[in-house]
Amino acid sequence: MTNCRAAVPLALVAALSGCLPFTGPDESDRLDTARARWAGFGQHAYIYEVSRSCECLPPAGRTVEVTIFGDQVTSARYVDTGAAVEAALLPNLPTVPDLFAMVRAAIDGHAAMLAVEYDADDGHPRRISVDLDKAYVDDEYTVVSGRVAGILTAPVPAQGR
Repeated sequence: MTNCRAAVPLALVAALSGCLPFTGPDESDRLDTARARWAGFGQHAYIYEVSRSCECLPPAGRTVEVTIFGDQVTSARYVDTGAAVEAALLPNLPTVPDLFAMVRAAIDGHAAMLAVEYDADDGHPRRISVDLDKAYVDDEYTVVSGRVAGILTAPVPAQGR
C-alpha cells in the first residue's frame, strides 16, 4: 500500500514535467518540415491524383487527376472514366499548397483528430484525415493524393467550340 502511494505522486510529477514517452514531433513541426521539403522541390506545374471522402461538394468520392500550372488548377479529369471535370467544379480541387493549408487549418482549429502522412520524397501530404469535432456527425473528411509528376510546358488551351 505504501509503495502505491509513493508511485502515484512520482507518476504525476513525471507527467507534469513532460517526462513521458517520446511520441514524435508535433503536427505543426511535421507540417513545417514537409512544406520546406515541398518548397525545395520547387514545383509550380504538376499533375497529381487526389480524392476526398466526406459529406461535401463534388467531385468528392471520385479520384481526379488534377493539372496545376502556375500554382492554379487548370484542368482535371476523372480517373475512372477519363472524362473532363466540369469547369465549375475546378475551384473545389486542391493544389498541393491547398493540402498544406487544410492541415494548417485543422491544427489551428484544434481538430479533434488529425492524421497526416507526407510523401518521403517531395513532402506533399499523401493522406489527410480530419475529424473537426467529435460531437458532430459528418464533419470528418479524408483526402488522399498520389504521386506528383512535374510538367515542363504550359497546358494547351482548349480549342474554340
